[in-house]
Amino acid sequence: MLYVSRFMILEHQKQKRLLRAMVVSHRIPHALLFSGKKGVGKEQIAIKFIKLINCNNKDADGRPCEKCAVCRGVDALLHPDLLIINNQLQEIQIDQIRDLTSRFSLKPSQFLLKSAIINGAHLMNLQAQAALLKTLEEPKGHAIMILITDQPEMLLPTIRSRTQHIKFGRFSRQTIKQYLLSNGLTKNKAEIASLLSDGRLNTALNFASNQEIFDKSVKYLNDLTNLMGEKSTTSDFFQYIKHLNDQLKIDSKNKETGQGSVVWKDLLEAWLLYLRELLLFKLGVGSVLENNVGMLKTSNKYSVEKLIKIINTIQNMLSIMVKTSINYRFAFEIVALDF
Repeated sequence: MLYVSRFMILEHQKQKRLLRAMVVSHRIPHALLFSGKKGVGKEQIAIKFIKLINCNNKDADGRPCEKCAVCRGVDALLHPDLLIINNQLQEIQIDQIRDLTSRFSLKPSQFLLKSAIINGAHLMNLQAQAALLKTLEEPKGHAIMILITDQPEMLLPTIRSRTQHIKFGRFSRQTIKQYLLSNGLTKNKAEIASLLSDGRLNTALNFASNQEIFDKSVKYLNDLTNLMGEKSTTSDFFQYIKHLNDQLKIDSKNKETGQGSVVWKDLLEAWLLYLRELLLFKLGVGSVLENNVGMLKTSNKYSVEKLIKIINTIQNMLSIMVKTSINYRFAFEIVALDF
């Protein structure tokens, strides 16, 4: 994981220079908002920045020593001057924000600044956001918080306006592919993992290191290639959707609630990436899948205009999935009508 962190820091040069300038000039905002796609390294950058602020044994170039109690405590996420709120898929409650506010009222024991990272800040409910806003309006003198999210629009505008917003872009597919190849992956696996990662190194590494996830994602792409074949029809898509829905009902008896929605979303995102790749292929751009026979045949069947229409529909459905409680099977059936 250390090498991944260094790689991400290296790739985010603009953001690195900005954060470093804050520390050097002693003008550190009381609150930062890190936004960008999941898996692009926002969390690693936040941890590195906390060490950059608080390490007392920096080297001649101002980099944290990585050895002192502060650095080791931050890396372990266990230092008493550091609070991490990381609810992942669960709602962040007001009591967690009240705990943060209470901790910020105390002076740090070792840190220069009491530090907090709210990972998945968009998951704060309205009451939690209101409590956080009050803290932002009355900032403490010895504290900094970093809000991390891939959905900044879900935060109150008043919260966004009271934080310094730093955006993190995705990596190029070529950059991810070269990184994976340099770490021993085969060319085929590196190509597919870099495609499916959508510019997110952590996601690419997850595909590359977890064979079950990798195989499942490749199956999604193969399924779509078959469904888009010369002799396939809209009816084939509906049969596929019904079969998947029936299978998820069976699997749900042994899995946590919500697993089905994750499968639907993962599948639709994989299809979207494939279709974008197919569109580039149609436009004459070199493709990672250009030697795929099924893709070559599909390319002849679908026009550029048709692909753009399908891609737009999938993007709209993914957006609706995030914002509403739409039935996922119904969303897929809407997409199927465009094929």
